[in-house]
Amino acid sequence: MKKTIYLLIIFFSITTFSQNYNSIKISNLKINGFSFNQTQNSLISILGSPNNITNYYYELEDEVWVELIYNDNSFYFENVNLIEFCLKDNSYYFQNPNIIIGGNILNLEFVFPLSFNNKRIIDNKGFIRVNITQDNNEETDMFIIINYDKITKIITSIRSSTS
Repeated sequence: MKKTIYLLIIFFSITTFSQNYNSIKISNLKINGFSFNQTQNSLISILGSPNNITNYYYELEDEVWVELIYNDNSFYFENVNLIEFCLKDNSYYFQNPNIIIGGNILNLEFVFPLSFNNKRIIDNKGFIRVNITQDNNEETDMFIIINYDKITKIITSIRSSTS
């Protein structure tokens, strides 16, 4: 009986947490038209040679990822698969809907209303979270963070992450 109650509490906590944010299907997650399921070689064939390739130590998982750097933008690969990205200039933009560095965060109010209503501000930096789901709507541990300046409401970076 106790196990069932604990499982129900966990289920309701996850459901409540998920309902606080909008989500986007992983197949709809596109950057400059290319999909999130790129390999390191396919991304290089699309974008050309990066400015730099480094090994990035991901402390949380105690793993080393390959980081492809294009100007101020980074694409992280675990083995050969794209696992995360961080966009910091407007040469790359997040699609579906179009979200670009330098755009106004108020444009997201109607696109991601739950996420917009649950935005957070820390040290004049704003954050909006959008969950990423599988194509069958199954939840993942991945999400998008859209950072913006609290005063100007201008988007300063877009990154993916895992919880």
